[in-house]
Amino acid sequence: MILALMLRPQVQEQMAPFDHWFYMTDHYQRIFDGLGIALAPIYSAVQLEALASVCDGLIVPGNVHDIPPRYYGQQPLAGLRYDFDDFALDRRAILAFAGQGKPVLGICSGLQAINVAFGGSLHQRIAGHFCMDGAAHSIDVAPGSFAARACGLGEAGGRLAVNTFHNQAADRVADGFTVTARAADGTVEAIERGSLIGVQWHPEACMDTALFRQFAALAGRP
Repeated sequence: MILALMLRPQVQEQMAPFDHWFYMTDHYQRIFDGLGIALAPIYSAVQLEALASVCDGLIVPGNVHDIPPRYYGQQPLAGLRYDFDDFALDRRAILAFAGQGKPVLGICSGLQAINVAFGGSLHQRIAGHFCMDGAAHSIDVAPGSFAARACGLGEAGGRLAVNTFHNQAADRVADGFTVTARAADGTVEAIERGSLIGVQWHPEACMDTALFRQFAALAGRP
């Protein structure tokens, strides 16, 4: 099995002239090496065209760059700037894999990218969900959902504690998607439409191999 993974661009000005990087966090390497699953990085449209037909699924990880609001029909809120746009490639990849009936997993801003790619919108700024000190909050997970099974809650669903590192969230959910987890304040924490899955938390940061194993099962590997 090979899963495609969107790489994230970053500018490290102190490293000039070698200041433009693409990266993934080492969590993914450790998790997928442990599962015996190869990861194929996507960092350009050329990479996407070459890999979309040969990979079994797509992972869209979190991102330090927010999605420009023009993609969901809004203007930037006062004080917010959107100087970097890597959503265009995310959107292209999401639609390419979904169009071939292959599963897509969005993590954190990856959930937001899936939602916007299919016509949903975002809250440009929310409070209380960007906690770099490792704080967690509880979410209610719907019965019978991917999230419930992947997080060990079984078909019954229930309450779960998750980490939180985001300052945006889904607002209007794209047509055909179901919200399968919410925080106590109503923030969307998971969405699903068949094999298109988005979770707002970071399972890789706590080495949650069960969720990724469940996703691999959607891609055809038990």
